[in-house]
Amino acid sequence: MAEVRRLDKNMAARVPGCGVTIEPVYAYPAFDMSAEHPSVLTVKRCAGRNGDVRLSYGTEAGCFRAAM
Repeated sequence: MAEVRRLDKNMAARVPGCGVTIEPVYAYPAFDMSAEHPSVLTVKRCAGRNGDVRLSYGTEAGCFRAAM
């Protein structure tokens, strides 16, 4: 957000009334499943791996989980 504020200020200094606005247009719940959840354990077993990783991007998984 600091970069957006900087850009907004610079644009307004060059052209009065000009600027940047950021507006969220969609939000979705995070997908949070325990590493010990039976589904996770099944996938680990099928993949032949025991590790798990959390990624910082969104997918529809959180929406599906919230609907369950």
